[in-house]
Amino acid sequence: MAFLIIIAVIIFFSWRFIVAVVSGAIEFSIFVIRHIQVILPLLLFSWAWFRFGLLLAALFTLLFLIVCYVAVINIVGVRSNKMVPNSNSLIVQTEEQNKLIRAVKAVRTKDD
Repeated sequence: MAFLIIIAVIIFFSWRFIVAVVSGAIEFSIFVIRHIQVILPLLLFSWAWFRFGLLLAALFTLLFLIVCYVAVINIVGVRSNKMVPNSNSLIVQTEEQNKLIRAVKAVRTKDD
């Protein structure tokens, strides 16, 4: 369990994830600044629109976090230069390990 927590911390606090979150926040700020003439009247004239805007912001933030998480997983997969045999497994065998396993199986005696 501790291993999974450490892996989660490494993934979530890696510099790529932080860069993605910061760039998303900057992009969202630019969007708000460019569309303030549309957003401001909605906020001023109706609390329903304000609540709807908050709901949309929360949904977009959640969607953005999910997309960032999937992107980080894909970056890690591409960096490892191999296909992950089981997406639920955290243990990925390298080519060297596969060669070693075949060699050990070849020299193992059949005493069983």
